[in-house]
Amino acid sequence: MDLVVDTNILLACFKPNSVTRRLIAIEDLHLFTTEYQLIEVKEYVGKIADKYSLSESFIEETFMFLEEHLEIVPKEDYQNFISKVENLISDKDDLPALALAAAKNIAVWSNDPHFEEQDKIKVYKTKELIELIKRSEL
Repeated sequence: MDLVVDTNILLACFKPNSVTRRLIAIEDLHLFTTEYQLIEVKEYVGKIADKYSLSESFIEETFMFLEEHLEIVPKEDYQNFISKVENLISDKDDLPALALAAAKNIAVWSNDPHFEEQDKIKVYKTKELIELIKRSEL
């Protein structure tokens, strides 16, 4: 199954013993994200590090884990789709993920309620993805 991974899912990987991290490691999932999403993660990871008392080495290992399990897509590969999706969602920070999903014609994995504002691109919440995996419907 191919999915575009949104920022909130990436940030969840920084929580110790994260279910999200185990899901990302599943080989049957082919996961994509944008350079923009990684920039957002770097902006917020400090707050998560403080909240969970994460070491610098754990943060570095998590970034390496993400780079190993995700294909990071440059803006050039989806920028023509931004104008096609910009009116679908109110949070403009979500546009890169939505545009990438449109460009690849695949779903988004996100727990962000902003994605529920649109119905053009399928969005899976983590809970839904777990159910699919349990039923082996990948």
